[in-house]
Amino acid sequence: GEDPYLTARLGAAYVKGLQGNDPVYLKAAACAKHYAVHSGPERLRHEFDAISSAKDLHETYLPAFKALVDAGVEAVMCAYNRTNGEPC
Repeated sequence: GEDPYLTARLGAAYVKGLQGNDPVYLKAAACAKHYAVHSGPERLRHEFDAISSAKDLHETYLPAFKALVDAGVEAVMCAYNRTNGEPC
């Protein structure tokens, strides 16, 4: 999303709602996708290298993932692309 704070809050609420907290009932496992900076042309997703500054990563892309982990998300799926030359 365009608003990291709103994306983080909505994502955390979704995880908590989807997974629930009642041990008697089955839960669905939420998965945070695609870590991180998933972007670019889909047909090149295995070759694409997303270039992002450290500031942009920490202020724009990573807050939502941190909020999901803090909310207890069961899984995180990496992106297919690279970020700053490193595989996700």
